[in-house]
Amino acid sequence: MQLCLKNKMDFTETQVKEAKTFGEFYIDMMENYRNTVKYYLSEDVILDWFGQTVKGEKNVSVFLKKTLSTVKHFMSDAVPAKKIGFRDTHVIKIPK
Repeated sequence: MQLCLKNKMDFTETQVKEAKTFGEFYIDMMENYRNTVKYYLSEDVILDWFGQTVKGEKNVSVFLKKTLSTVKHFMSDAVPAKKIGFRDTHVIKIPK
């Protein structure tokens, strides 16, 4: 999840509420229902985990189940992001 430190005034109340709802959904899934992550991933998903690149829905799903220990998240605030960076290598690309 990308954290965006922009002013909430840049977004509508609905956008801020949706960001919070998504953040809460993500946290609940990663903490309590990690076995369902595969249903939310694209088949060409790429995960970069501290320099380790994992490609593909099946590989990412297995990696999350077997590699990560119990995860606890704390989110104090959620703000929408206008653009989310992505990468298929260790070089970040920002959509135009």
